[in-house]
Amino acid sequence: MLYASADKNLLRCTLKNTSTADIRDVRLTFRVPPKWTTGVVAKDVDVLTLGGTRIIELSLGSTEEASSYQSGPLYFAVQCDLTDAHGPARVYGTTEIGQETSVEVPAKHFPALAGNGFTPHG
Repeated sequence: MLYASADKNLLRCTLKNTSTADIRDVRLTFRVPPKWTTGVVAKDVDVLTLGGTRIIELSLGSTEEASSYQSGPLYFAVQCDLTDAHGPARVYGTTEIGQETSVEVPAKHFPALAGNGFTPHG
């Protein structure tokens, strides 16, 4: 799940492993709207153990004051690269301020990341 909060100034990604094996080499790449100076940030999770849940939070940091950054929708994205029992995979998720959004998982990897709002894709 991916959630962004302007009030709390954070972006949160919740990963849950409901597969039958550990998920390895997890690398999250967060992309933050231009309103914030944060830009692109990568976070690594070595292993997401069988049945495990990880919550990764990213402080959004300071904001740009230019009026062009103060209006319109604010889209956040996360790219999750991982290795599961089926091999390497890449998963994407997007959200807007105040919404909790499910991440789509390629169908081949669906059993490894099913549940917690994940849906098959591809």
